[in-house]
Amino acid sequence: MIAKKIDWFGCSFSDSDIFGVLDFMVKGFPHRSGKSRFYSHGLIGEGISLFSCPRNERLHPFLFEASGKGCSNLGGDALFSLLRGRVQIFRLDVAWDFLSGIGSVEPIIYPDSLQCLRDQHVTLYEVDGCYSGFSSGKADFRLRYYDKAREQGAHDYIEEWEWWRLEVAVRGDLCKAQDWNRADAVDGDDPYSIALGLLRRRFGHPVFDLLGDAGTAQPAPRSRPVEESVRLHRAAERARKTLQRLAADGVDVKKIIEEVAQ
Repeated sequence: MIAKKIDWFGCSFSDSDIFGVLDFMVKGFPHRSGKSRFYSHGLIGEGISLFSCPRNERLHPFLFEASGKGCSNLGGDALFSLLRGRVQIFRLDVAWDFLSGIGSVEPIIYPDSLQCLRDQHVTLYEVDGCYSGFSSGKADFRLRYYDKAREQGAHDYIEEWEWWRLEVAVRGDLCKAQDWNRADAVDGDDPYSIALGLLRRRFGHPVFDLLGDAGTAQPAPRSRPVEESVRLHRAAERARKTLQRLAADGVDVKKIIEEVAQ
């Protein structure tokens, strides 16, 4: 079985409405106030961060990032569908998972079977003397293939469990130049086909022909779907504006809220 997922999503933008939606989503999880090197204010929690008030006027007013955990909570594919064409994506990690409950997962990729790797720096992973994967690439494009089950500690209690991950990280100017940042992007410009195209141009391996048929991984069961968060945010905005109009007309809004709460 092969499953695919967006494992990191980073973007910057200027639209305050998008900020409102993301702010509502972040507050649906445990969070804390924070700041970053480039932004003065922010919310951080559960693999999600949202920043505002840039320290440099050349930056976008807002920045949002969801790590692997954040993409699992919110649904990386749903985030991509919601924000594509409305933000500037500066980092996108795409992962393909090779899964098997019993026995080995085929094919296992070794770095010497990939074209062009002999001219690039390769880092090999080993655990207890056994091959556990490798990574290669530069800052803007990085390929990583590793034993995800061993990383997660699954072998400690299910020795037969096999889970290898092929991960592509696209960052910086290379990421900004991809079609997923076009305002007129269409469904064919999905992150997997674009990342797979970059992967094929840089490396060559028969396994890449299997990736196009991979199924999409589902968000974690405890996550709040992005579409539901957007709906709730819009409903809350409508309620807030209604209360503001009533207050302007002299209505005792506080009393109404207390009665509803009871």
